[in-house]
Amino acid sequence: MSLDKKNPIQAFIIIFFRGVATLTSVGVNVIIARLLGPSGSGNYFIFTSWQRLVEGLFSGGHYQYTTRKIALSTNSETSDENKNFILNIVIYVLLVTTFCLLIIWIVSNLYNYIIDVSFQKWTIVYGALIAGSFFAVVKIFSSAIKGLKYPKFSIALEFNIFPIFLLSLLLFYYLTSYELTLYRLIITYCILAILASVIGLLVWSVLEKVRISWIRKIRLVRKDEILNTSIYYFWTITIIRVISLNLPFYLLPLLVTSEDIGLFGIAQRLVAISSTILVALSSLFNPSFAQDFKWKDFHNLKRDLKLSQIYSIIAYLPFLVIFIFFSDRLLGFFGSEFVAATPLLWIMAFGQMINSSTGLSGHLLNMIEKENTARKIWWWTLVITFILIIVLGNWYYIYGVAAAFALGNVIRNILFFTFARSYINTFCVD
Repeated sequence: MSLDKKNPIQAFIIIFFRGVATLTSVGVNVIIARLLGPSGSGNYFIFTSWQRLVEGLFSGGHYQYTTRKIALSTNSETSDENKNFILNIVIYVLLVTTFCLLIIWIVSNLYNYIIDVSFQKWTIVYGALIAGSFFAVVKIFSSAIKGLKYPKFSIALEFNIFPIFLLSLLLFYYLTSYELTLYRLIITYCILAILASVIGLLVWSVLEKVRISWIRKIRLVRKDEILNTSIYYFWTITIIRVISLNLPFYLLPLLVTSEDIGLFGIAQRLVAISSTILVALSSLFNPSFAQDFKWKDFHNLKRDLKLSQIYSIIAYLPFLVIFIFFSDRLLGFFGSEFVAATPLLWIMAFGQMINSSTGLSGHLLNMIEKENTARKIWWWTLVITFILIIVLGNWYYIYGVAAAFALGNVIRNILFFTFARSYINTFCVD
């Protein structure tokens, strides 16, 4: 089953849902920037970067594997196996989280006897661990729902629920002149992540028709069901992807001040928000990619890749116009001091235009069992980006980091597209 070229309405409904999430995320960053300033925003971006790394580590590589596995299910017996599989992954994530919290608590108490580490740093560590683990749970449920072919529910769960709750609380803090500190923000973040995971469980249970009586029959799955070669590739891809997309925030503390990190963070997050259009479209295209490949309908697979390019470019163009012609006004919403990030925004915005033109080629590789190829591309472009950031960052500071980060992303997406087209053309000939 391929996508209906004559009916792109569903694709744009998905983009609309993601657009709501985009505006919400912008609102969240605006309020945080105004309440914490560039320096506080820089620390917040460091926290969320580590939170995403924890999320990737704890996911076990099950996001895209889960979507593909459920999308290809054909009978009720397989459906029961999938339910059991999903709940086993969630239990695994929560057990690992508990174990890691215990280890970090022991280490932090021993470490503080030797070196006096600030309370703020330990808050970032604990917060990243708790929030990251529950976001992993949310995305596992979202991936399962995506595989069930409910893309709107998947997008709403993964991108809308949490930021809307967070924005509502931040607006309350802002309007009541509540003194927001990094510690209070991280506590709020963790509580809302737990709430989002509970909502994810409820939505998935309703769509999968999971009953309480069935949950009592949960069995432990075999080790090879939780971690096999395909899942391993997805896992390493997820980890490398998270590190790649957040690499500047791991290296910037070594190169620039926290104020510079705040400026870079706002520009990078604005471009990143627009780039998640690709993630939104993946909810629509990924199941189709997997089914086209299973049924050896390679001509439709090629057409779907081209459609993903068209939709991605059309959806990104309004963002590019805003980033280029209204950058001062846009950045001014975050505070007058953030207007200095305009050159950073331009550099990364042009790079993202090239990325959008490649469509969902990276997602396609994962859906046609070419996870190893995608993993190698992520790995080598991570190395290239790391070298570029170190070299250009030392030469041109924050502007060099922005250029290096944008260039690394462009190289990766061009490689994705090149290999995806190459595989499809090979399949068509065969």
